[in-house]
Amino acid sequence: MSNPFIARALREVTDFPETGIKLLGSGTDGSISKTVQWEVKKDPKTGSVITDDHLRLRLEAKGNAKDKPQAVLKNVYALGDCAILEGSSYPATAQVASQKAMWLAKRLNRNDIETSTGFSYKNLGVMAYIGNWNAAFQGGGGANISGRAAWILWRGAYLTKSVSIRNKILIPIYW
Repeated sequence: MSNPFIARALREVTDFPETGIKLLGSGTDGSISKTVQWEVKKDPKTGSVITDDHLRLRLEAKGNAKDKPQAVLKNVYALGDCAILEGSSYPATAQVASQKAMWLAKRLNRNDIETSTGFSYKNLGVMAYIGNWNAAFQGGGGANISGRAAWILWRGAYLTKSVSIRNKILIPIYW
């Protein structure tokens, strides 16, 4: 389910920007009609906003027309659980959001977002704590581990992904 803020705040685009946009599709001559009402393109199933492969926000004209105009806001990015890449079905997990954030940060720091290849997700596996010092791990390459070994792997991944030194010390103490 989409974040309620996203559902409420991004219903329509009141003032379409004159710069920083890119019209998409065939039949677009680069001009924008002032009469077109624009809205943020959303996934009909989840309500999440749709982005292109460079994580830029997609817009579309209001209405039910089949070939309605679409555009990309060049300097507005969306990632995490509130955003879906058009044509993809990535899971709404922290792993996907983290990879999107790392990709976008690299592109913005290198200032090559326009010339780079788009974002692609690499499945590193899924882990779940089952309880009683047991866990399950399903690897991206097909490896499956369960039991105590998976629990140790799960705890190790959790510890290494924590950011601050303080948390790296406190997490084992809380365990």
